[in-house]
Amino acid sequence: MKKIYLILLALTLVITLSACDNTDSRENTWNINDGYSIDQYVGDTLIDLSYVIALDDDSNDITSFIEIEGSYNLSSIGVYNLTLFVYDDVGTYSSVDIILNILELTCEMDDTQDKCLINVESISFTSTSLLLDSVYVGDFINLDWSILPIDAGNMETSITSSNEDVATVTNSGFVFGISEGTAIITITTIDGDFEIVKTITVTEKTCEQDPLQEKCVAAYLSDQSRIVTLSDENVSGTDYTEVYMNNKIYYQIYVRTYADSDENNVGDIQGIIDNLDYIKSLGVGGIWLMPIMESRSNHGYEIDDYYEIDSQYGTMQDFKDLVIAAELIGIDIIIDLVVNHMGAHNDIFQDVLRNGVNSDYYDWFTWIDSSDSRYGTKGSWGQTIWYTPSGRNWLQKTSLTVHSSLDGMYYAAYFSDYMPDLNFQNQAVIDYIYDVGTWWIEETGVAGFRMDAIMHIFGENEYLGVTNNTQANIDFLTGFNTNCEISDPDVYIVGEAWSWYGEYAKYYESGITAFNFDASYRIVDAINGTLGWSYSASLQEIYTEIEKYTTDYIDAPFLRNHDQDRISTVFSDDARELRMAAEAVLFLPGNPYIYYGDEVGMLGTRTYMIWGDYYDIITTNVEDYGVDTVSEQLADPNSLLNSYIDIGDARTNSLALMYGDFIPYTSTGLDGYYRVFENGVDKELVVVIHNFSSVTYREIPSEFTSYEILYSSYENNYGGISPKGTIVLKLPFDLLDDLTN
Repeated sequence: MKKIYLILLALTLVITLSACDNTDSRENTWNINDGYSIDQYVGDTLIDLSYVIALDDDSNDITSFIEIEGSYNLSSIGVYNLTLFVYDDVGTYSSVDIILNILELTCEMDDTQDKCLINVESISFTSTSLLLDSVYVGDFINLDWSILPIDAGNMETSITSSNEDVATVTNSGFVFGISEGTAIITITTIDGDFEIVKTITVTEKTCEQDPLQEKCVAAYLSDQSRIVTLSDENVSGTDYTEVYMNNKIYYQIYVRTYADSDENNVGDIQGIIDNLDYIKSLGVGGIWLMPIMESRSNHGYEIDDYYEIDSQYGTMQDFKDLVIAAELIGIDIIIDLVVNHMGAHNDIFQDVLRNGVNSDYYDWFTWIDSSDSRYGTKGSWGQTIWYTPSGRNWLQKTSLTVHSSLDGMYYAAYFSDYMPDLNFQNQAVIDYIYDVGTWWIEETGVAGFRMDAIMHIFGENEYLGVTNNTQANIDFLTGFNTNCEISDPDVYIVGEAWSWYGEYAKYYESGITAFNFDASYRIVDAINGTLGWSYSASLQEIYTEIEKYTTDYIDAPFLRNHDQDRISTVFSDDARELRMAAEAVLFLPGNPYIYYGDEVGMLGTRTYMIWGDYYDIITTNVEDYGVDTVSEQLADPNSLLNSYIDIGDARTNSLALMYGDFIPYTSTGLDGYYRVFENGVDKELVVVIHNFSSVTYREIPSEFTSYEILYSSYENNYGGISPKGTIVLKLPFDLLDDLTN
């Protein structure tokens, strides 16, 4: 037993001695040697050991455990001998001696030190500011000063006003006049307390100095010294509505949502008849009805029968009654006529589907197969225009088998496969459309037509052998207009050519009118303040382009139509701007158009008219919740509707506004135009002046020495124009040459 114990004891002693030998053999290593020098500067807070690394025997980084032994002072210059030491995780000790040099930080190295700062020696006003000693109430001046030397370390100042009820001052030297009196402005340097002072006198501007001040505005707005009553312009007593048959305000109606007479929630023709007096009150002399012919679609732009009224709207007799009733109160009726295409359910196209190439109407449409060069081409806005009837069961009015001769064939349809395009290279088609126009004029008494999509009658990539689609369209329209004039020499036709004015102006060559899209854009931009140049000059630019093709034309300006967002969505934040838009369009030459509901500020594009108690209301669409109804606005003298009524009244009672020529007019802050009518002894000179500013009042220019007010946005505008306001002045005709030359 003792023998075993002695063996174990000896073994334990060997192991212990072995372990001690292993510890003594470990060594930590440094990346620097004894005598390593570190330079630092007075003011540093820590010794910078970022370049020193220590590793243990296993190459583990133990730098973070380094400690410093020895005395040093970082706030004073000196040389210090220090020792860096470290222990590894098993207690191995190692050290290295370093020299710490604390050096002086020079101004070249850091010029922000207190010892480096250059003190301020003086402060003085600049030569310009020396001359400033007064400011107007509501205005400001800017004082400026210089501090020497220019490289002084602290250029800050404190600025005070002795009387902030008279004048206030900002840290940058802007002095604002508050009320009449004097105030001393004191500017003091933070470094050295050097001081300069300036006594500022604050005075009110006189109205001669600034007539746009609020205190002066009331004076010239109420100034009636130039107002006179001028003689009646119609000396001869001529009924000019018979001379200028087609000059009037037009009212666009979407029948389906306008007025429902039989309470089935669908507008109808009788509903329009019931409301003719309302329409007339707007100064309207013409109504444009969106498509009323038989159609499977709600919008009506795919005609299934050119000789029938949509049964949901009423009967042909109802329509004839409307034409007669409207004529009795001086309102013409024009209707939408869609000729570019017809509805797929029209019996003519159905006959082609049923009989294919054997149909008498096969060539009334454009057909190609996949070998044709036009196959796969797109329309003018990148849309698909070629469709096969195969597999399109929805094209069939009743169940039928598409004729086998149409297999692999494609028909042209510029707007939708539901709307196959008519082939205007076929004289039979042209004759058919001529006959449709003649029938509606002679049988119903319509005064004319609004023609849809006239730019696409000869559509891009649709016809072979047509090198100029625009001219081909013009040629067809010329012929159609000429044919209609056989039935009614005063027929009025207006076309939709949705493009820029340089393009749609060309269509005036055909003898018809084209909607003035650019005028609508420029009205909006002028009111928004984004037009960038003269409003009246921008309109004259359009008229000049039209006059390249004809001088005998009737323009068709408008604000918005059924294919666009409502004008009230554009000017939703300012009721003045909605009124001003009406003024801008309704005083222009030609036939301005009102889209139904714009006169009350409706928001939905084709939504139900909001009659209120005025007429049995159709369902109100959610878009128009919160918009005051017709009955509510009629009771409010300041409503948008009553503004429309006043504008229409002013226009229809002025020969110049109805029939006069257009001459641009501008003055400081104002834009507008003259309207000039002269026919023998009947003469009238009118100026329409817009103040497009949202904040600035303007005095009526002094060149208008006497005038009669025909219309004003505001009741108190006699000698001036309020912001977002319009005034229409009748002037002595003998001033025409002086004012316009």
